[in-house]
Amino acid sequence: MSEFQNELPENWTSVLPEDMRSNGVLATASSVEALAKMAIDGRNLANTALRIPSDDASDDVKSDFRKDLMTKMPDLIFKPDAENPDGFADIAKIMGMPESADGYTIGDMPSEIKENIGKIAALAHKANMTDDQFKAIAAGIIDDYKASSDVNAGNVDIERGKLKEDWGDAFDKKLGLAEHFAKQVGFSDDFVAAIKDGTLGAADMKALDKVIGGFEGEGIDIGRQPGNVDVTMTPAEAEERINDIMSNKGHAYWDPSNPGHKAAVDKVVKLGEYAEAGKKKEGPMAAYG
Repeated sequence: MSEFQNELPENWTSVLPEDMRSNGVLATASSVEALAKMAIDGRNLANTALRIPSDDASDDVKSDFRKDLMTKMPDLIFKPDAENPDGFADIAKIMGMPESADGYTIGDMPSEIKENIGKIAALAHKANMTDDQFKAIAAGIIDDYKASSDVNAGNVDIERGKLKEDWGDAFDKKLGLAEHFAKQVGFSDDFVAAIKDGTLGAADMKALDKVIGGFEGEGIDIGRQPGNVDVTMTPAEAEERINDIMSNKGHAYWDPSNPGHKAAVDKVVKLGEYAEAGKKKEGPMAAYG
């Protein structure tokens, strides 16, 4: 066997076909080793190279190309087709959108707005929002709600302070009386709750207190025009009213500490006058009047 000659002879490409000789790739090859390296590099390149499908390629060929490219370069993200909404959802999932609206990690939130946040989460998922995007929006809503709640709580304290200043030691009793009165005359549960939790303003509370005072007064002031002297009461009716008050030990008449005590006493006196006046008119001489 003759000794191997690594160096290629000059003009060695002359033995090759014309199309190969004219290819510039071989122009720099001057040894068998260089040719071998070119062959190995070419094979490796072929194993890792991607052939981009032409516009004439089928959808399956294009899809296989994209999958192959994503496998070799997992950091790439394809631009979805604007006419295919599912494409945007696929990209959003890659970016961190949960499989469903329940998958958003919101954290603790006030129970009063939990249902509303859930509805917003459903809309966010429909709009392909990522977990981080919705978390930022939810945090803003929760912070605004808490700030608003703090302001409302401050306003309640201010309004309560005004009433305590005006009513003094009678504050708790008047508050309980107002709540009881509102229930008795049929105000809504929300109105009764507003009295109890202090969200009904001081001005409205004072107005309600005046209404209650009217009911505990002579009994003819509420619902009538001032100066209306045409309203009368029979002696029997007056006595029935007196009997009702006398038999009701929980009435303000029996409780000197009740804010309505004086008005209740005045009411009984007035009812007594009606009863006595009626009896005089019904006496023996009434028939000759």
